[in-house]
Amino acid sequence: MIAIDVIPEMQLTPADDAAIAAVLTLAFPGEFVGRSYHKQRHHLRIVARAEGAVVGHVALLFRTIRLGPDLVPVVGVAEVA
Repeated sequence: MIAIDVIPEMQLTPADDAAIAAVLTLAFPGEFVGRSYHKQRHHLRIVARAEGAVVGHVALLFRTIRLGPDLVPVVGVAEVA
């Protein structure tokens, strides 16, 4: 059975961080070097677990962009494995 956890970045445990890094390393061999591709930390992680082990991951980033004179909130998707 697959369980889906939604984890705010500041609530990631060191074990979760390491498990996510391991999945990303498998998904991007030779490219992922144990840290985010972005200079800033993500805001939210969606993690899939099978029997307690992390088997999938999506990172989300919340930003505000300027669209003409307006500021528009957006969500960016990062590091999918």
